[in-house]
Amino acid sequence: MYKVKDYYNFIDTWAPFSFIEEGDNVGLLCGDMLCAVTGVMIALDVTLEVIKEAKQKGANLIISHHPIIFGGIYEITLDTATGTICYALAQNSMNVICAHTNLDAAKGGVNDVLAEAIGLSDVVGIEDNMLMRVGELPQAMDVNTFAQHVKESIGTTFVRVSGKKPEMIKKVALIGGSGGTDIMQAKNAGADIFLVGDAKHHEGLAAKTMDFCMMEAGHHETEVIILEKVHSYLQTCTNEVQSINGIHVTCTHTNPFEVVC
Repeated sequence: MYKVKDYYNFIDTWAPFSFIEEGDNVGLLCGDMLCAVTGVMIALDVTLEVIKEAKQKGANLIISHHPIIFGGIYEITLDTATGTICYALAQNSMNVICAHTNLDAAKGGVNDVLAEAIGLSDVVGIEDNMLMRVGELPQAMDVNTFAQHVKESIGTTFVRVSGKKPEMIKKVALIGGSGGTDIMQAKNAGADIFLVGDAKHHEGLAAKTMDFCMMEAGHHETEVIILEKVHSYLQTCTNEVQSINGIHVTCTHTNPFEVVC
């Protein structure tokens, strides 16, 4: 039977845990490396609902993209969101491996999958930014057509733009999730537009000041597309193509926001 450390090594081979952005928190964040794995649940986020689903499906290892612990933590109580999640994990003897910016940066990881989803070709990384990808659309599009294309390609419910809209879009820079801090690098890469999951208010203002265009398509939506890739990869690693060993992608919707109008 595989142990937690085996799944840790599988992820580390694809997306080394040493290759992370400063301040990130990845790896085994809860549990025991030597624990025998009864099943695996793959999720973007660890929520109480995901923990419940994992338990129902006999999984005692959750592999998530977003870390369960960020920054200093001084207590595990039910008075905080992080404490509530960690307490529930301990109560249910759950192990959690988190692969965040290392999975964003990895070849075939989040940003490559996003580039593939929207049909970019000749996709490359750029110097000094392990997350960003730059590629070209098969044909030039205006902003509205590109926005609709992105919306349909990744199943997002909204698309927003900030800054100066280009007449036509051919070359696209992108970062799934939060990427607004890298807008200058996207412009310097010669992109016509910078696609991100979400950006802060002042980053949108920066796009306008720079006469450049940034497009938001949803943090959850630009990253959740990696889950099936992780699933296929782990099945290959364990030779369990039929999910005999219980490798599942969560059915729980973990996007904390919903569009109401």
